[in-house]
Amino acid sequence: MSEFRVNESPLGVIRNDYSAFAVGKIVEILNIENPKEMFVARIKEQSDRRLRVLIEDLGQAHLLSRNPNHDQADPEISFWVNVDSFLIFPVGFAMVNGIMLRADQKYEARTRKIAMSIRNNRNPRYHPSDVRFESFGIKMRSNELRKHFVVGQKFEFLNPFLPLSKTLRCATIVHICETDGYVMVAQDDDENFDEIPVGGRLDVFFENQKILTASIASVHGTIVKVNFEGWDQENGTLYDTDSTELLPVGWAKNHDITIVNC
Repeated sequence: MSEFRVNESPLGVIRNDYSAFAVGKIVEILNIENPKEMFVARIKEQSDRRLRVLIEDLGQAHLLSRNPNHDQADPEISFWVNVDSFLIFPVGFAMVNGIMLRADQKYEARTRKIAMSIRNNRNPRYHPSDVRFESFGIKMRSNELRKHFVVGQKFEFLNPFLPLSKTLRCATIVHICETDGYVMVAQDDDENFDEIPVGGRLDVFFENQKILTASIASVHGTIVKVNFEGWDQENGTLYDTDSTELLPVGWAKNHDITIVNC
């Protein structure tokens, strides 16, 4: 069973200042292979709103013992996310929301104090390297989503990297977080669609003007590089995997939209 995170406002804020996500800072991150657990990751490289992150220390050893080539823990692999990624969270998020955290005892004790302060409406004492809740635009208040969603509700989500006949999947809300704007949902079937096929084709809503066909040139964590068909592209174009501009190939044709790759 795969899990995904859904967030709504206030996290829909577009940030222009990414200084809080500087190299060396620490975030908490979901395990992309098992999103029921979280780890501590360090920012290794920053390019505007995109970050290269690596799970380190106890978590790194734990993951590499299970998979020597784990994308988020292998230092030889470049795993990139954007600052609004569905995978990364502020320090203390796991403790606040009761999510399994694999970290050393010192980190657990420190974030337990952060969580206690947040629950008691006090300012937490962060380490200088911590990326804080406010850096994610998170306001610590009662989760307003409880007014609109309940555990067990169903909905559909779109995976643009699947064939058109399989692109809509059914999922169920399994947990409503304490943090405002977050719920956890689980895909209803057991099929694993985490792999993004290099060479696979997509329809791309380009610059809010037209739909183009593209092929996936490479995958870098939650960032994909695509080449538009018929274009002379030396470096390709980067997209976040959760971008609403990415559509399954055949989407345009199925909706009687003309594709013009020129």
